[in-house]
Amino acid sequence: PLEDAATYAGGSLHVVGRCLQLGGSKPSVALRSEDGRVVLLQPSKADPYALVVRVPEGLPTGRYELFVHNGYGGRQGWSEALNLAILKWEEPEEILINAADFGANGDDDGDDTRAINSALQEAAKRGGAAVLVPRGRFVVSEKLVIPPYVTLRGAGRELTALCMADTDAPPSAWVEGSHHFAIEDLTLYCNHHIHVISNTEAAVHGATAAFEDPETAGHVRLTRVRVRADSFRGHLKKDQVDERTYILGPRDTVRLTGPDIRITDCDMYGSNRSIYLHQVVGAQVERNIFYNGRSGWMNFNGCENIIFEGNRLVGADLMASGGGYACFSRGISRNIYTARNSYENLNGWDREAFTSDAGGGAYFGGVAASAEDYIVLAEDPKWQGRDWTNTLVAILAGRGRGQFRFVRSWDGRRVQLDRPFEIPPDETSRITVTMSHYRYIFYDNEFRDAGIV
Repeated sequence: PLEDAATYAGGSLHVVGRCLQLGGSKPSVALRSEDGRVVLLQPSKADPYALVVRVPEGLPTGRYELFVHNGYGGRQGWSEALNLAILKWEEPEEILINAADFGANGDDDGDDTRAINSALQEAAKRGGAAVLVPRGRFVVSEKLVIPPYVTLRGAGRELTALCMADTDAPPSAWVEGSHHFAIEDLTLYCNHHIHVISNTEAAVHGATAAFEDPETAGHVRLTRVRVRADSFRGHLKKDQVDERTYILGPRDTVRLTGPDIRITDCDMYGSNRSIYLHQVVGAQVERNIFYNGRSGWMNFNGCENIIFEGNRLVGADLMASGGGYACFSRGISRNIYTARNSYENLNGWDREAFTSDAGGGAYFGGVAASAEDYIVLAEDPKWQGRDWTNTLVAILAGRGRGQFRFVRSWDGRRVQLDRPFEIPPDETSRITVTMSHYRYIFYDNEFRDAGIV
């Protein structure tokens, strides 16, 4: 939510909404500090639904109110205030560790796994560092584990290649961390895989993944990373093809969870799903190419506060579909800005370029009682042990029809609301308690050789 938004002095700020730019107007953004000082900013990028502004480097830290003006309406045209925290950015002194010093030689011959993992562990001992894998082709036979506050860096996507060994029993992910790690400027080649890049303890062979607690996961950055992962390369027998297509379950090129995810300028090609974000809060996914493989799709599940902009989503197999946003694992998916993306060559399933999915509702029926900020359902709901926080309560018929609120808590038939209904429901009302897709903006996207959205 914007009331929890924060950025750094010298950083950038994305503002998403409606009517932010109209006609040839020049929108403005104002920041008002707690002592009343106002700083007026001009966006470096603007469209009707999004603004990008640069925050001055010398701006004092603290709490601010943010206002937006689209150029019309004079003094009355300013938006309502949104809360914003300006934080101080301290550039850490970078420690650079060369994997070659630990025995990684990149001659495409010996096994470099131990050398690279040793360099990563040395970076952890120093409290965080960048591990440089220099130019060359490095053989990796086991999972690479990136500790917190460590960056795995190549000399460039065209210069550094990590080549994962072909195996019938690949690890749960070839490159894995938990939180606060980064990968940049390299290429990953692998044949058979479950997941390629992950910050989860993903289970093998189709079992449900045990994701890290979102409170301690996240803070992952992928920059200029290329992946070429193909579980179907080589001369496979029919049973091998069937196993890798239908039995192993979803296999993800990128599989991340937690807050603060940034994926920019990457090129991701894998055997199944291209990208899976699970309960991510706050993500910037821009200028990437994602290839969906066999029966593959993309999925943002139970996510919020996402910028998905300037990407290409390409079907790389006749069974590939598009994908979309879902709330299976969490009752709400919200605040997602989807702009200037292309969706191409999507032939699988219903040829859908984009979809939205949910996990079914808990209740449809009448209301037994209604108080200021809660209602009592007329019949037993089907809570099914799921988390219904922030899910939708909507009046579909009868008194109060057309209103909706969100669930704050629930106990049996009693449902606590985020705020009272303006017109309370009564015995004539029919309501639903269900999953919620909320505040999506789709702008200037392009669809090529794909079916309905």
